[in-house]
Amino acid sequence: MNITWFHRGKIGKYPVGKRPVFPMKISIVFVALVFLILVVLWQIPLVKVKAQDDAGEKVLNVTAAIPREFPPYHSVDENGNPIGFAIDVFDHLASRAGLDVTYIIYHGWPEVQQAIRDGKADVIPNFGVTDERKELVSFTSSYEVFPVSLFVRESSYDIAGLEDIANRETAVVVSNVAVGLLESAGVPIIVYDDVASAFFALLAGEVDTLAYPEPIILKMALEADLASRIKVVGNPLIEIRRSIAVAKDKPDLLQLLDEAISEFVGTDQYQEIYSK
Repeated sequence: MNITWFHRGKIGKYPVGKRPVFPMKISIVFVALVFLILVVLWQIPLVKVKAQDDAGEKVLNVTAAIPREFPPYHSVDENGNPIGFAIDVFDHLASRAGLDVTYIIYHGWPEVQQAIRDGKADVIPNFGVTDERKELVSFTSSYEVFPVSLFVRESSYDIAGLEDIANRETAVVVSNVAVGLLESAGVPIIVYDDVASAFFALLAGEVDTLAYPEPIILKMALEADLASRIKVVGNPLIEIRRSIAVAKDKPDLLQLLDEAISEFVGTDQYQEIYSK
């Protein structure tokens, strides 16, 4: 019994149990062609992804929670859009990391932190690093440091630092690191819901001192044309490293942002933003 075969447009027969012998170079060419096709097909999605990255297209959606007023780090413009140092920095980092960012604006820091707890936000673009906060979020490498300082009215001359306020009421803002610092030092405090209320309580004489991050108070005083009414006394209570806070369940996002920070800090772009 013979079996019919077709090869190179020719028909032939060979007995059962025996296969026709094709030229070796045909087999090699065929295998090479199949291999080449597989390689091309395998590379198509990789080339597409790389082309998207090179073109600056966004590949990951991220929700960022920010407080409404924490100038010069966060605030909103007349159209309700987020602006400030932290926004400028995070937008550059997001571009480097291939992120598409949606900002959600909350009243203050307690609401921002609650958004992370509830899974409504992935990141806080600029957040002070403390041991307590490390239980809530993971922190990237820091990209800035600022002091938490004591402020008094310009007319005050009997307060030179922390040692002089053991029996003086000091204004602090809820969720700020100064709350715990002064409580542990035994200093009487009055906790305000927002920095504006604490600031004007100092000016009105409701408290003797105000403890808060120095850049924010100085910025607020300048914008309100009240810089001549306050002054910093003594050494900073503490210096706080500022980083991006990332939800604990987003380790890949943390790595992306950490790499972007290491590439960005120290560049001309970063210095330009910092010096605004």
